[in-house]
Amino acid sequence: MTADQAILNNVNLTSQQDTLYAGNQAGSTSCSGTCIAARQYMWQGIITGDVDYVFGDAALVFDHTNFFTTWHGASATGMAEALLRQGIFPQSALGHVERALNLFQRGPERIISSSQRGAIMATKAWTLAACGHGVEAQQTIDAALESPARKTKGSLAQVHYKAGISLLELSDHRGAEEHFTRGAEVDPAGRWGRLCDGVLRRAKADAPPLTKP
Repeated sequence: MTADQAILNNVNLTSQQDTLYAGNQAGSTSCSGTCIAARQYMWQGIITGDVDYVFGDAALVFDHTNFFTTWHGASATGMAEALLRQGIFPQSALGHVERALNLFQRGPERIISSSQRGAIMATKAWTLAACGHGVEAQQTIDAALESPARKTKGSLAQVHYKAGISLLELSDHRGAEEHFTRGAEVDPAGRWGRLCDGVLRRAKADAPPLTKP
């Protein structure tokens, strides 16, 4: 975006890298003091990305705009999780998860038998629940819990956390609470165990039923 006096109103931008380029009026990335900054304004927007996802030299004001940094790590499902946390495009999120599963079934980096498969499958369960496919979501949760993820504290806690979120999508608050409790018990000092504990603490403070974080 290089236009002067540009206004973005209620725009949602989602990518992994280079989500928003806000450049000068010349559209050049190699100015030596001669380019004129583009004056730009973004109102009530959402920008999601991971690497260098907002860049450029425009004079851009972000007003009531939210930034979401995706986390993909070894699970490669960051984009799916970004969409799910915003409550948008669940079918697209499911596509991202399917690609992640297919990606790691090939070549030397395959993780089809590793603990990471369970984490990806748990994300798939979350997307299926968001799409309203309750039976398939539960079957995928069961498969994730039977995967090698059960042998690693962090991976198992992640599966329980995402299983809990999946069941909240399906309004199964009792089942969700059981998964959050187990996740907090499995890895109390880890990232996913703390997330599970956080959901439970908020529910206790605010009164049931549980709600998505």
